[in-house]
Amino acid sequence: DAEALRNVDYDQAVTHLKRATDLHPNYEDALAGLGAAYRRMGDKERDAQHDAKAREYYEQSRDYYKQAQLADPSSSYALGNVASLSWFLGEKNAANGYFTLAEAVAKVRIMNAGRSPEIYWDYYDLALAQLVTGTVTKDEATKDEAIKTYHTAIQLTPGAVQLNSVLNNLYLLQKARDGIDRLDKVISLLEAAKAK
Repeated sequence: DAEALRNVDYDQAVTHLKRATDLHPNYEDALAGLGAAYRRMGDKERDAQHDAKAREYYEQSRDYYKQAQLADPSSSYALGNVASLSWFLGEKNAANGYFTLAEAVAKVRIMNAGRSPEIYWDYYDLALAQLVTGTVTKDEATKDEAIKTYHTAIQLTPGAVQLNSVLNNLYLLQKARDGIDRLDKVISLLEAAKAK
């Protein structure tokens, strides 16, 4: 999904996804797809140093991810994206609340899903939430647990496409005003896994 969005015209993708949400307003995949498309548009604008336009796209992305979360409250995916975008946009308190929710939802999904084929996504959501919580509370044990959770996620990840998706989010967070402890270490772990 995210890989396909990298190779398409974002405006065209947005048009098609909005048409899908016009037909089915609570279509979680289309809402999340809109979040992803606007996120990528924001990334392009940020890379071009058009900060105001990038912020606008990131805010639109976050709004669609919020709608996706309402459409499927059992998913940590949308919550994790809302949390990451809020953190990047400098809304640390709101982000921390979303990360706390994402952590709880990811734990439930992991507990209920066992070893489903895509459970690694929930481990990534859990790990990032733990890392941020450890940063905010200055709790080294929570950050240690986050690193362990990242190792589990990496072991379960099928390939480079998924690692790139996770890295894209971490690279964005790396550019946030407020740093996240051990983020560089996590990025190095994922880059090393991708290189294998």
